[in-house]
Amino acid sequence: MPRKQYLQHLTEVSQTSPDKNIESIRRGEDDGSFIVSYKPPASSGLEDHIEITGLIPDLGDYPTHHQTYLYTSSSDVPAYITDALNTVEGHGLSLSQLIQLIVMSLNKVVLQRHGSRKATKPGYTTEYEDEDTFMPDYDEDEMMEEEDDDEGSIGGWSDDGAAHLDEVDHEDAQMNDALNDNNRPEILPDLRRDLREAKAAGFRVGVLGDIKGGIDCYISLSIKIPKLGLSDEAVNAWKLDKNRYLILLIHFNHYYKPLAALLRHSYHAKQSVQFCVGTSKHYKPTHTEAISAFSRVQPMQNENVYDESSKAADEGFRGIFISRPLNELLNSRLIDLVIQRVEYKFSWDGSERFLADWQGKPPQHVPNMENYRAAEDTPANLPAIVVLDSLADVPSPKVVSFPLIAMQYTLRHLVRCTEFCLVCHNKINNSFEALKPYVCSNPLCLYQYMALGFGPSIEYEIISQPTVVDLLISFCYASAKSNSLTDFPNGMNLLVPRRDSNEPDPQNFQAVLDRSKLPHILICNYGITSPLKLGEWIRVRNPQAVDTFYYRVEDASCFPNITLSIPVLKPVSTPMDAVGADSRRLAAQPPTPQGTPDEGYEQVTCTTFSLKFDEMDDVAKQAAITEIIDTIPPVYDMKTWLEENTTVASQASLRNWSDRISPAACGVLRWIIASNRSCIIPVDEVDKVGNKADDTRESRVWGMGDYIQFRFAMGAPDKEQRFVKAVKEAQQKHALKYPTLFAFHGSPLANWHSIVREGLHFKKTSHGRAFGHGCYHSLHLSTSLHYSSQLGKSNQVHLVWANSCLKMNQAFCLNEIINAPSEFVSTTPHLVIAQLDWIQTRYLFVTMQKDLFPQPLAPGAAQVTSREAKSKVPIPVPSLIFDQDPLMTPLNTKNEKLIIPAAITTRFNGTGKAPDRAQVPTTLAHGPTSSGKLFKVRRPKVSKTLGSKSNPITLDGDYDSDASVETEHEDLMILLSDDEGATKNATTTSGNIFSRAANLLGIGSSKKKDTTPLTEFVPGSLDMVDIPLIPPPSYASSTATRRLQGELKAVLKAQESTPLHELGWYINPDSVTNVYQWIFEFHSFDEKLPLAQDMKSLGVKSIILEARFGSSFPMSPPFVRVIKPRFLGFQQGGGGHVTLGGALCMELLTNSGWSAVSSLESVLLQVRMAMTSIEPRPARLVLGRGIQTYGAGEAKEAYIRACRIHGWEVPADFAAL
Repeated sequence: MPRKQYLQHLTEVSQTSPDKNIESIRRGEDDGSFIVSYKPPASSGLEDHIEITGLIPDLGDYPTHHQTYLYTSSSDVPAYITDALNTVEGHGLSLSQLIQLIVMSLNKVVLQRHGSRKATKPGYTTEYEDEDTFMPDYDEDEMMEEEDDDEGSIGGWSDDGAAHLDEVDHEDAQMNDALNDNNRPEILPDLRRDLREAKAAGFRVGVLGDIKGGIDCYISLSIKIPKLGLSDEAVNAWKLDKNRYLILLIHFNHYYKPLAALLRHSYHAKQSVQFCVGTSKHYKPTHTEAISAFSRVQPMQNENVYDESSKAADEGFRGIFISRPLNELLNSRLIDLVIQRVEYKFSWDGSERFLADWQGKPPQHVPNMENYRAAEDTPANLPAIVVLDSLADVPSPKVVSFPLIAMQYTLRHLVRCTEFCLVCHNKINNSFEALKPYVCSNPLCLYQYMALGFGPSIEYEIISQPTVVDLLISFCYASAKSNSLTDFPNGMNLLVPRRDSNEPDPQNFQAVLDRSKLPHILICNYGITSPLKLGEWIRVRNPQAVDTFYYRVEDASCFPNITLSIPVLKPVSTPMDAVGADSRRLAAQPPTPQGTPDEGYEQVTCTTFSLKFDEMDDVAKQAAITEIIDTIPPVYDMKTWLEENTTVASQASLRNWSDRISPAACGVLRWIIASNRSCIIPVDEVDKVGNKADDTRESRVWGMGDYIQFRFAMGAPDKEQRFVKAVKEAQQKHALKYPTLFAFHGSPLANWHSIVREGLHFKKTSHGRAFGHGCYHSLHLSTSLHYSSQLGKSNQVHLVWANSCLKMNQAFCLNEIINAPSEFVSTTPHLVIAQLDWIQTRYLFVTMQKDLFPQPLAPGAAQVTSREAKSKVPIPVPSLIFDQDPLMTPLNTKNEKLIIPAAITTRFNGTGKAPDRAQVPTTLAHGPTSSGKLFKVRRPKVSKTLGSKSNPITLDGDYDSDASVETEHEDLMILLSDDEGATKNATTTSGNIFSRAANLLGIGSSKKKDTTPLTEFVPGSLDMVDIPLIPPPSYASSTATRRLQGELKAVLKAQESTPLHELGWYINPDSVTNVYQWIFEFHSFDEKLPLAQDMKSLGVKSIILEARFGSSFPMSPPFVRVIKPRFLGFQQGGGGHVTLGGALCMELLTNSGWSAVSSLESVLLQVRMAMTSIEPRPARLVLGRGIQTYGAGEAKEAYIRACRIHGWEVPADFAAL
């Protein structure tokens, strides 16, 4: 057993030390932990021992696949010791091997710091000199300077300077400067080389934070969306904006690390590198946006914004439709995949399969390694920048730019996202193509996709495209109603109503329903306790009536009386010949019944939602889906509810409409929307009662009467490119004057649920194939209507969802096809095409049932048909139309030629023409028309470059057809080497930097960025007289002091380089007399916030806060509190995460949520974000004239109360603060 083997090894090393520098080894307090007492070499002159704690979190992996965490448990240990421990890679090492490696690493740095060059003695530690360390080595002069600084400063690592804090601060500042990257020229060349390589590959690069690659460094690589080679259909389906940049943001939270360092120390690398994918109008996010992207307060999610106007106005960094799965993939797997590729010479595909098959097991346990080294097939029609692989066929992959590798892998899973599961990220072996990504057939993936929010927001889809959602629900209903479903929402833990039974049980019993008043009461005589629980859903049927009701249990505490919610009425299924009457019956009832009083009581059968959907057979599943869909409210009702319940603070979720939508209905609705793999965009607008608005859109096909039109696209994201390529090949082969034609394809309503998910194919035969195998089309609408019609079949159960606003009973599409009839399977009487790449869907049409069953007329009213009514309104003809083959033109039911907008196919059709006036009745034609070129082609400007002719590096210019987006000066400087002018001692202004860059690189000069603060806040105006300052603490340690000095320096640097109104916080450097206490101010809040309005009422310009740091910092969090003004407590109606005593109620500021690698700049941002959060309530100030200042004592008490309430761990050193 692994645990038994670990205990045996621990006993062995405890009894016999594996190294002379180990004083003792003992078992720790936690299972899997051990404590090593390290004794420095005698030649170092150091006497104090260091206790090192090791932790193996999962002993089940010991001794080959386990991970080991190492940290020092002694106080006042210098940073170089902890840095050395960070270099120890204990993955898969036994305890004896691990301890020997620890001693080697510590001996090396101790002798370098305090020995007399003993490491150069023959036979002693030449291996230490050859071994690379995680942090870059110092040169000789730097080490001599550091030794001089160390002498007499802190005396080894005993803290003799606690009483002389000023001296300690001064000496620690010297050490911090030595560790600072401004004095580390060896890091900057790696960063510069990697960014230049990414720039040369065609990406824009940016650096945020320490531009020399220091602590909390952010690297961004970006590319304009149009350069990804995506079709318009994919861009629309994925809701991308062509005016934005796709950005990969990489966060290095402990110095920039090139690929070689990441490969040497893979475990620590995964802890110190983070990734985030998003888009922005600028080529890189702001520093604040970068910090926010990795914040725990507002993590980057998929883009699901309700307010389209605000979304359009937003130019900042935000997520894309699959940001969450992409971020999860990059953060959890990228480094492992890169390591496997470098070590085993895999392709991306091989590395992914190897990781999925073997979970990283050593290669000696894996047969047939060559199977994973096969070359990967990449789509030939994608741009080179998308398919480029920098790790392929490189002699020395360790020098390849890691940011470039990460960006290339990101593009692989974005542009080809439909090939991969969004949860497990493995390739999907579907037999069909899809335009939108989804999950594989694993039920667990489907559950995580729905439950964890990886899929699209159904709320966003309902608000933005209610007609499309109605269409998708109707398709699914028709398919389930006719038992045509082939895929189901398995794995989602759906509970549906059980079947009625004559045997009573807690899930199926008799009761009496009182509907005389609202709320309805269920009187249950079954059992001695209530068979129903609060929140449970039940189906209630009266055997003597046809109505079925669904209720949510609101109160079961007064058994046998059970209070129910407002009822949901299930519509009654009727034969098709009675569908008109049934529609009128449903229309007369409100979508959400309000419970009309009914005299008396009725005997009913109650059935709970307790049957597991996954355990049902396919026929029962389809019946359950139709029953659940019948309970879904009309889409426009859901849209209204969402709009009424969405606030600035939070977006409403249908899960919260708990008294109207059951969990099962919500799950089925989410599955219907999320599993749609096509792009459907409404051309016609239909209101909630089914009335179509008069439309003047250019994209509407003329000649289609009252059919509801949708733009329709299916297939893989590169389907359009393949179609265009096939068109060009056929045009050259057959000398085609008219390269393409349009034709109809009709199919029964029950088939369309699968069509919009799988695309058009001919695997299933529905109407026979008398004219050959292929996809059948017709130039005559009447022919396709025959194949799509459900009318004329006697006693056919109607397939119309009763709550639909469309009430459709037919659907067919209009497709664009390569006009090469000689290569068709058949041309008479149908067009049969076997080449699926020759077919591209363009339009979807549906017939609204309400036109077939007109409502009763008012007395004396004249009968007016829908077509006659529409004829009174001029029908627009597209101003630029598609030039069709006169012999192959589609015809409507009146044998009129259709007029098709040219914009639908302009990708390869260079010109359009004006419509033929002879074809258009003068009463219908209106508006100007034109002909000519469809696109104005802009010639890109020639960009100036850096580098050789064979390896140019574009620096600026019209890089992305958007010359207004300039490269910022720090990004230009990072690309310049020291001898080109970017020296570390340069003190030029940004204008001089650009001027120098222009002279050196030959680029145009750029305007200096305006950094004028747009705020009323005046920095340095805070009166410090009333601010309680604490003296330097006696617990001050060199480790904490050094870290705080570095953090303060980074914060002040960010403050100098960022406009005040953008930053939102301020620290006066003159007020910092003790690095263990920071006084800072929050200011420039959004004027719409209640907090900002209260500040204006009080006449205050800022919120004054204090941060205190304990002896264990950075292992323990700072204590952050508000000093003034006072906030309303939560019980008083306040919020903003500020407690009644002024402390911050945030898990981040407790041991439960704190991370030692968190920068204080990011902490300031997250605290400010929490304070401005209006969820669950916004922060409010006490507006009275009483005491406005908090005391430190009441803040500490409030902090401890908050920790106890939430179960958070209070830092061990909190009492000393």
